[in-house]
Amino acid sequence: MERLTITSKVLYDKDLLDKKKEIDELKSEILEQTIPKILYDDYEEWDKLKIEAIKICQEGVRNFISVEEYPFMRDFGFTPNQQMDGLYMILWKAFNKITKGQSNEWISNYAQIIAETIAHTIYSLIDMGLWENIYDSLGRDGLITFVLKILIKFFDDGSTEETLDSICVIRQFKCSEYDKLVGNEE
Repeated sequence: MERLTITSKVLYDKDLLDKKKEIDELKSEILEQTIPKILYDDYEEWDKLKIEAIKICQEGVRNFISVEEYPFMRDFGFTPNQQMDGLYMILWKAFNKITKGQSNEWISNYAQIIAETIAHTIYSLIDMGLWENIYDSLGRDGLITFVLKILIKFFDDGSTEETLDSICVIRQFKCSEYDKLVGNEE
């Protein structure tokens, strides 16, 4: 009977319940800030999702540098309309595709960092007086290609060590022959 009383006290102790709730909230917060670990069936699945993510970028950038917005980009770089969601949403959708719909805050922050880096680079070119020349020499199609080449580097696992470190951490594969994880292991 005494054990039952002790067990009941532990189960209904408000301090313990509050601490457990706090621990669960902290665990959840940590998971939101960590790089997602996605298990792919094979390399073909990864390649297929990567190609779909690149198509999202291609379509998104074509719409982003629309016929309506393009003329104003000569003076502003990215226009106020483009800045609202723009590159961030394109990247988030692409990363969400690669992570099989399991995007978290880390993915969101990563997309934001990439989008802001590209925008700040263009703003720096404006400040240096180089942007108008680039804009004039590239034209709309060239500008679309320019932005796309930057974005696609983040999906091209053969480009740079930084890209590998950024993207490959979300790649894990299951080897059906040995039934163990291979790839980026931590």
